[in-house]
Amino acid sequence: MLRTPGVVPGGVYGNSVVVHLLTEHYLHGLTAGAVCRREGIGEGTFFKMAARSAALLTPAYEQLQQSLKTCKLIHADETGWRNDGDKAYGWIFIHPELAVFLFRDTRSSKVPREIFGTDPLDINFVSDRYKGYDCLKVNRQYCYVHLLRDLLSLEKDFPEEPEVTAFVASMKPLLKAAIAMYHSKQEITDYILAATALKNQIVAAVEHEANHPGIQTFQDIFRRHPERCFQWVKSPEIPAENNFAERGLRPSVIARKISFGSQSEQGMHSREILMTFLHTARLRGHDPGVILERALNLLCLDPQADVLTLLVS
Repeated sequence: MLRTPGVVPGGVYGNSVVVHLLTEHYLHGLTAGAVCRREGIGEGTFFKMAARSAALLTPAYEQLQQSLKTCKLIHADETGWRNDGDKAYGWIFIHPELAVFLFRDTRSSKVPREIFGTDPLDINFVSDRYKGYDCLKVNRQYCYVHLLRDLLSLEKDFPEEPEVTAFVASMKPLLKAAIAMYHSKQEITDYILAATALKNQIVAAVEHEANHPGIQTFQDIFRRHPERCFQWVKSPEIPAENNFAERGLRPSVIARKISFGSQSEQGMHSREILMTFLHTARLRGHDPGVILERALNLLCLDPQADVLTLLVS
């Protein structure tokens, strides 16, 4: 079959125009309506562009999903989304060189299982304490920033309780110190010694007998799941916080607020594919629009082309 170079099959606009429109929406966060008004095209035309481009990129997206299993460090987070007015969720699984987005109508554990399965994996997995991740057999690390927020909430709720005040005063600097250990410049042996000493201080604080139920609840997080609280002790490359995932998910949070989500399952599917490709390209130091245009140009001529090579070149 004769294919037109530089034009997605079924499309009427060249790939340079298509990529400009898609990056404005899926990378830079402009609403589809704003993009279409500025460029003088209909929203239906725009979303058909997105669907055609996403269909071509689907094999690459599936390969990027699979490659998550080989990463040594993954950050994960999720946020609310809307699909045709109904409740949905946006997810991110992100590595320093890879960001995989998913948009689903559920926040259940089936989503992380879809990516990682249930077999044991040697992945350091940083997240909040959401139970949807409990099904994964990974080296889970709870986010200390979330724990710090809980600690400060405890202090705010019980400002007149001396026991609470004393506990917060002792625990807060320990959590902050653990967060600051990430990317320490120390040699690994010195790091482990320092991290272990800090861990022992935290353990002593959470094992100290408390009478206040709020303190007991906080202590139980560490007592019940110590294996999820101290992965950061093993290496300065394992963070005790999940800010990377929260920053990576922020474009989805903003998009939900200004555009109210997606209008269909197809729209969510296109969004997850295009955001994954564009944001992964940016994480790897590329110009996302340039890489997307090159990928579409290759796929227009050969739908089986391996466009992931563009992300590693």
